[in-house]
Amino acid sequence: MRYHAVKQFITLLAIYFVVIIFSGCARTNILIRRIEPPKYPIKGGKILAVINFKAPANDPAAGEKVAGAFVSKLAPSRYYELMERSRMDSIMAERRLAQTDLVDPNKAIELGKILNAQYIVSGEVNAYDVEDEKMMEQEERTRIAGYYSDRQGRRMARYETYFVDVPVMVRGATVSASFRMVNVETSEIIVAESRTASFKRRAKGSGEIGSLPPRDEILNRLTDEVTGYFAALIAPHPVQEEKVLENGKTAECKRGVRLAQSGLWDEAVSSWERGLDLRPDDPAPYNNLGVAAEVQGDYDKAIDYYTKALKIKPNDRLYMDNLHDAQRLKKIYSREYKE
Repeated sequence: MRYHAVKQFITLLAIYFVVIIFSGCARTNILIRRIEPPKYPIKGGKILAVINFKAPANDPAAGEKVAGAFVSKLAPSRYYELMERSRMDSIMAERRLAQTDLVDPNKAIELGKILNAQYIVSGEVNAYDVEDEKMMEQEERTRIAGYYSDRQGRRMARYETYFVDVPVMVRGATVSASFRMVNVETSEIIVAESRTASFKRRAKGSGEIGSLPPRDEILNRLTDEVTGYFAALIAPHPVQEEKVLENGKTAECKRGVRLAQSGLWDEAVSSWERGLDLRPDDPAPYNNLGVAAEVQGDYDKAIDYYTKALKIKPNDRLYMDNLHDAQRLKKIYSREYKE
């Protein structure tokens, strides 16, 4: 009886692992990268001038730092013809224009016309600081207070509790800025947005305090976060997204998943198409072909594939989410540009 019970247990355990393995392999997560258009439909190829932002009183250089970081985020897309900042500085000096003057949109537009820019970006840094809050906390510890002999005559240590003061520091930082983008010719404000990024970390003891990120590193990181958000509003930007590929019911479908994981999307598409020829009732190749269409930027085709997957397997949450996402992206990519 015991032998049969053990045998039955092993059999059930084996079945359990088989189920886990196959269910885990049914779907594969994969990261895809695409270039998403700007949130605001602004046509590229235009001359854009980014002037130094107005700086807060505590850091007069913050305005130049934020504006410079903003330009560095815009430059890789080559979406605009960016005006050289040294030229802007010299013209402002010639015209005796102070940075505070350019907070006025009319003054900024005036400078844009002088620069022959089609768009001009100005802004204000509302917060740019790091603060350390220092304090002391008591920490409980134990130490040997003496010795005694137990009933067997063994020497035993006697412990006592005591408290020590331990330094604690909370480092907090904030970078907050607002910017506006103006069409110089029409004086229309195309975009006006604000963004705040914060950092806070608590450290206890000299070791942890010493390992806190340096102040400049934190400010640079937060500045990158704020200006990266601004850049995504007006220029194309890379986006990384996790999608799901399905192994499906055929070896060809599974092979396509492996090819896609290796970045061989054209070959993967061919495999999934062959999988459909073998099993037209399998929705997985349609889902995978929809993902491939998204990678290629063909959202009409992606919508068609996800719709076909849903016809085979209605109300499937994955297919429904993918269809809605493809419809959203199609809408984003088909917007009319503002001149």
